[in-house]
Amino acid sequence: MRTDTHDMPRGSADVLDAGQELFLVAESSPHESQRVRVARVRDGLIWVCGLEPQGVGERVFMECRRHNDAVYRALGKVVFVPPESWALRRVGDWDRVQRRETVRVAVSGVDIEIASEDDGTGIASFPVVDLSCGGARLRTSGMAASELTPGRRLRCAVDLPDLGPFELRAQVIRATAPASDDEPGSAALRFLDIDSAVESELSRWLQRQQARMARVR
Repeated sequence: MRTDTHDMPRGSADVLDAGQELFLVAESSPHESQRVRVARVRDGLIWVCGLEPQGVGERVFMECRRHNDAVYRALGKVVFVPPESWALRRVGDWDRVQRRETVRVAVSGVDIEIASEDDGTGIASFPVVDLSCGGARLRTSGMAASELTPGRRLRCAVDLPDLGPFELRAQVIRATAPASDDEPGSAALRFLDIDSAVESELSRWLQRQQARMARVR
């Protein structure tokens, strides 16, 4: 993933504010994440409150989102664990990642359940062709494909392997009707108001999928 370093904040105090959410993934547990809240940033340390702390010396990947800005990621290390809050020291620079540059990966064996946003009426289940934090491309077929008209807002439910089920709101931005039973159509969805916790989990899942595909090649 390409990062944009234009006007990138130099220090943690420029990226993090008290009360802000920070997502952590320990190097020792790369498939598990925890959400903590920043208590303060002072003297080069990031003090956080939340779940059980990692051990002193544990390296963790940190991710946060600045409102109306971008995602910031950095590597950190646990340096102090007192009773109620604990401290991280950033290792290296913050990477600023634009939302439009999120990872998009091909997906197989995953379906999205689609329903109307207006009344929750189920429409159909369609296979996912590719997926990103910003949206998804679906393979469509049957009469239900005609329900996916550009501009329509939907409720979506998806269950991803090793991540679990979650729900999203989406809007159809493009749709091509099936030409025949042998030639399915397609639809492109844009996710709306995605929750920051869901987006972070999905982003990490997509990066793991991308890494797996790279190893296979």
